[in-house]
Amino acid sequence: MKTSDYTASSTETWLLSRKILSESGLEAGLTLIGPGVETPASDQPATQNLILFVCEGSLTATVGLSNFILRKDEALHIATGKTHSVRNHTTAPSKLLTLTLPRPRTPAPALVEFP
Repeated sequence: MKTSDYTASSTETWLLSRKILSESGLEAGLTLIGPGVETPASDQPATQNLILFVCEGSLTATVGLSNFILRKDEALHIATGKTHSVRNHTTAPSKLLTLTLPRPRTPAPALVEFP
C-alpha cells in the first residue's frame, strides 16, 4: 500500500508536527491533525505572538475561554500571554501552519494618558 493511499481508521488518532523554519526568532511549524484529535492544551500562556493558519480542513482553536472555528485559508492571531489548544472537530484530516513571531527588539513605547 502506498503512503498516499493510507486512510486512518476511526479508532486511530494521530498528530504529526514538523518545524519547517527557524530564523531570526521567527519559527514556522506544520502540523497534520487527525479527525477528532486535539493538540495538548498549553497550561502556560504563550510567551510570543502566534499566528495559526489552516492550510487544509477545519479546526476549532480555543484561546483562553473562547472557541474559534477556522476553515481552510483562515488565520487566527494568539497574543502573548494567552493559553490555547487546537482540535480537529471534523472526520477529515487537517493541516495547520503555526508561526511564532519574533519578540520585538526594542521595548514598546509607553502609553501616556492625558487628562
